[in-house]
Amino acid sequence: MILNNKDTILMIGDSVTDSNRERPVGRYPWGLGNGYVSYIDALLGYLYPDIDQKIVNMGIAGDTIRDLKYRWNSDVISQNPDWVSIMIGINDVWRHFDQPSDHLSLISPVEYATTINTLIKRTIHHVKGIILMSPFYIIASLDNVMRQETLYYAHIMESISIRYKTRFVHTQAWLDAYMSGTGAKRLSNDGVHPNPLTNMILANAWIHEGMDG
Repeated sequence: MILNNKDTILMIGDSVTDSNRERPVGRYPWGLGNGYVSYIDALLGYLYPDIDQKIVNMGIAGDTIRDLKYRWNSDVISQNPDWVSIMIGINDVWRHFDQPSDHLSLISPVEYATTINTLIKRTIHHVKGIILMSPFYIIASLDNVMRQETLYYAHIMESISIRYKTRFVHTQAWLDAYMSGTGAKRLSNDGVHPNPLTNMILANAWIHEGMDG
């Protein structure tokens, strides 16, 4: 475990991170939402009771990497976290499928990669570490086009993680391992939004790949 006592971990992303979190942030200690962020907080408290961490949830439903860029100073840098955990990308992919004619809203792989690079450069020297979580698509078929595109964006994020030597959480691999025995129906109704079981898998993946020394 690389987390120290009293460390602050800021989680940022889209609806998968948001999960009905409280607004404004910090009003209640239990206001982390009902997604993987709250599961991480609970698991850390259970597994490492001697570590009194603080988790801040800054996820906003519907966000793309472009949205994160616009709010990065106010929602990340100004919060002075010790750790920053980022999960973003499924909306960047999804817009190519649900709004293909809205060219202004589409995030190309180049923009996705360039923006993540920029945000990490602005942040990495101000924190103890960064954890990148790959975007995922919950469908068992390897031939699904949206799944393939999501894997491409996940590969971009992993390549950037290797470049900057950040922690990386292979969320799709963890979900695929579970789906290999059960299929996808137990994990999500729409392939994008996790249910409690999926959130537990994501939290477990984050602790093992993001925090274990």
